[in-house]
Amino acid sequence: MKLLRVVLCVLFCLSISTSSLISSTGGTTYTSTGSGPWESMTWNPSGTPGASDDIIIDVGHAVTINSSGITVNSLTIKGTLNTYSNLVTTSAINVTATGTLIVWTTTFAANYGSITPTLDPGSTVEYRNGPSTIKSSFTYQNLSLTYGCNGTTDGDLTVNGNLNVGNNCTLNPAGPSNVVQGTGTLTGWGTVTVNRTTEELDNFSGQYTISNKTIPNLMIQYTGSSLQYVGSSAMSSYNKLAIANGSMSILAMILLLMEH
Repeated sequence: MKLLRVVLCVLFCLSISTSSLISSTGGTTYTSTGSGPWESMTWNPSGTPGASDDIIIDVGHAVTINSSGITVNSLTIKGTLNTYSNLVTTSAINVTATGTLIVWTTTFAANYGSITPTLDPGSTVEYRNGPSTIKSSFTYQNLSLTYGCNGTTDGDLTVNGNLNVGNNCTLNPAGPSNVVQGTGTLTGWGTVTVNRTTEELDNFSGQYTISNKTIPNLMIQYTGSSLQYVGSSAMSSYNKLAIANGSMSILAMILLLMEH
């Protein structure tokens, strides 16, 4: 009788262990075992992920996709995923607090389709390389523009963590009525443009309503097509300021120019 109980216990434990590798769609849950190309990755368990499988990019692992046609059921990113210019077809993306999702193409959809990712607090989405449309229909935690990215939003952009505009990168609001908002911090070494023309004390503060601005190293560039308003009483302190207003119409109210 005791032997039977032991056997049953072993079988039960094995069933739990095996079921943890089965995805909700009946596929397998594959976890990365290190950094490197997706195509030559040794997954745990061993095998080649398919359309019904769930994928976990584990903490500290940087995985790159170098070929097109990858289709999986879901992606959980605890490390870093870079697809370069390739499309990954999936029904769900979750970027955890330690995860980074890289967008290398001109649009988010060109890499990851039309789904809305789940972005946990602490997660990062990074746009790289040349002209990009910054998808604005979901809320970012940390958002970075790097590798010369010239990013233009497609609506009101919300960031609740760090919004980092890297060196040689530019962030452009979609239009004069669009804002960059959220509870995060605007920072970096690149350029942020201001195309807002609303009559107010300061168009930069009116367009970038994000809670915190650490701008000593950012270039603030006014690019509106009509009269714009620069500076205000203790609201905007510029270290680097550029005027690229199409109509050359700038009303400088109380402007504090720290340097340059």
